[in-house]
Amino acid sequence: MAHLNRWAKSKSMNRSLVAVLILVGGSCSELASQDAPLPQNVRDAMNEVGRQQSAGFRNGRCIVRHAYCYTGSLPFTRDGSSAFLAVVIEVSDYGQSFDFDDIDLIDSDTGENLGSDPGIWPIKPDGKADTEVSDLPASPGPALVFLLYEREKLPKRIKLSYWGTEIVKEPVEVSTGGGDVFTSKNRPNQRPQGTPGKETSSSTEPEARRP
Repeated sequence: MAHLNRWAKSKSMNRSLVAVLILVGGSCSELASQDAPLPQNVRDAMNEVGRQQSAGFRNGRCIVRHAYCYTGSLPFTRDGSSAFLAVVIEVSDYGQSFDFDDIDLIDSDTGENLGSDPGIWPIKPDGKADTEVSDLPASPGPALVFLLYEREKLPKRIKLSYWGTEIVKEPVEVSTGGGDVFTSKNRPNQRPQGTPGKETSSSTEPEARRP
């Protein structure tokens, strides 16, 4: 088992990139909107982050077991009116640099990238999300994982992407019903690390297991 903090390494790389952007003057969006090309050091930093992160799923396989509008209990206090999309995935053959919170949610009908940073919890044998452990199966897996995306509006069909590569290529229908994966005893008052945030920016199989 690998500690979830292992994936924090990617965050440090991202923070390094942000630091470079600050030094050269501005955010990613601000720099991207400028007519002048990005400074070479920024391009190099972005390419290096992308190279390391994308390598983590070079030989990986991702299956969506279930995708649905989540209306059950939450392990944190809801602080807005956003909707929640639950995606249960089975991932295998991934590398050590694979970062679950970099899985992008794609609206397959419009092609719009709805961003990443979902809440991430391993699924227990009883189908519940385990909020009491800090471990996920180490590379190469397999791992059965519950992802929770918080968005203003949910798509009808989705795909999943990782650093520009579709890891779930066929559209997956988002259903309106699904089980409550969190137990009543696991409800802290604050959002733990890894809970979903607002939007930031292979293959599918028949449903085999629902949380």
